[in-house]
Amino acid sequence: MDNNTINNMEELEQLRSQFQMMKEQLDKQEIISDRLLRQTFKSKVKSINSVRTFSFICAIFVIGVAPFAFHFNPVVNASWAFIIGTDVFMSYCVYLTYRMHKQMTLSAADSNLLEFAETAKKMKKDYQDYLKYTFPLAAVWVLWLIYEIFKNTEDIRAAIGTVIAMFIGGTIGGIIGLRQNKKVIAECQSIIDEIQGE
Repeated sequence: MDNNTINNMEELEQLRSQFQMMKEQLDKQEIISDRLLRQTFKSKVKSINSVRTFSFICAIFVIGVAPFAFHFNPVVNASWAFIIGTDVFMSYCVYLTYRMHKQMTLSAADSNLLEFAETAKKMKKDYQDYLKYTFPLAAVWVLWLIYEIFKNTEDIRAAIGTVIAMFIGGTIGGIIGLRQNKKVIAECQSIIDEIQGE
């Protein structure tokens, strides 16, 4: 072998060695990047799940308080059918919320990033559709409550005052609920953007 061939082989070997070192560094950076993304996503899922927890607490509160606020209240004196309807409505909302969050929690724990992005897309769509299912039911519930209030009282002023108080409380609750809904949608979109922007 001549000197040129030996030099070329040494250079080739050095290039191979450098390439291997660069590949190892790139693999380490990808692992670190993946870990950082997963940590970020875990905090986002925790934020999303805080909405679930808040929703569950509110629903349990309404289910527990409904008989006292609506049936045993002398102004409202709502029927037991209304109380049961309220509890069924709240249970339905809890079920929808649980179903939407279950997949996100499982996906965050053990899926690859693309599967996780798909889960975030589905949850975002589910939360956008959530209002389509619950708003009509809430409207029926409110109308039913107003009917119960005016059906069972002779004191119209007290009934009107109760409806106004209910409207104020419902508006505040609605604003809080919409903000929670938008929070989940924004967190899901953030996850999607970070994964697709990779």
